Amino acid sequence: MATTNTFIETRFRWSKSVIFTTIFLLAMIALAAILLLWIEQRPQRTAMPDGFVIGLSAVMLFAPVLTALFIPRYLRADATNGHIEMKKVVGSLTISMENVTEITEVDAKDVKNAARTFGSGGLYGYFGQFRNKKLGKFTLYATEMQGLVVVKTRDGHKSKNYVFSCTDPGEFIAVVKAAIKPRTDEQ
Repeated sequence: MATTNTFIETRFRWSKSVIFTTIFLLAMIALAAILLLWIEQRPQRTAMPDGFVIGLSAVMLFAPVLTALFIPRYLRADATNGHIEMKKVVGSLTISMENVTEITEVDAKDVKNAARTFGSGGLYGYFGQFRNKKLGKFTLYATEMQGLVVVKTRDGHKSKNYVFSCTDPGEFIAVVKAAIKPRTDEQ
């Protein structure tokens, strides 16, 4: 983890439960796909149309590969350049600090029971769109349910909430607050 008064970078660490869930789900998906292909090859065929089982098996094996592209890798706050960046395996999310209205640490219990509207609830971590009463609609990028930080933003009339896991939430919050403090003092 690299840290200065105006910069912090932290890598996402996988918790034991994320490791177990990922291994278990990948094994179950592979086993189901193999079983479906084995059923397709048997002489007494099923009533399913030709190619259906092979197509279903391909989708089952492709889904975890597609999901892996969204695995969060590191989180960076750079007050000098004025942005928060969350790097994924493919692509990144950049939040301008000009749009940050609030940043605080959030307890795991406030996130754990959120309804997942789209995303991963344990395979490679927890990421995607979620909703609950306390945070409303939020985008979650976490590989462990500790050290959670909520970043609230507003861009015009549109507000968004992001929740990230990080190894040093206190330091991450301090870097972002130092960058947004002069702006909030002016208001």
